[in-house]
Amino acid sequence: MRFNVAPGTGAALANMNDNRAYYTFGGDLNQMGIIYSTLLEAGFNVVKSNVYPGFPKDKKEEYIRALKYLWDYKVEGWWNQEGKMIENGICTWNKFQAALHKAMEDKY
Repeated sequence: MRFNVAPGTGAALANMNDNRAYYTFGGDLNQMGIIYSTLLEAGFNVVKSNVYPGFPKDKKEEYIRALKYLWDYKVEGWWNQEGKMIENGICTWNKFQAALHKAMEDKY
């Protein structure tokens, strides 16, 4: 029997019992895996809380830098971080909506 999984799913499930993350990113398993592996490759010290990638409680500044990275590079699943991006000054609601609209236009 053979199973096919989306590329990021394996990364999301790897080290699933890691519970060090306090500031986490959301999305589906594929998006969380992509966020996790992309941030690791970019040099961030990302950890997990179950399958959720993120940062420990004492690393809020790094978490905010990672949010900005997701925003700047529009990493798969960036749109699931809307409230966190606005709350942490990465973008405004209007800028977020404009970027989301553009991403939808580019996709379709």
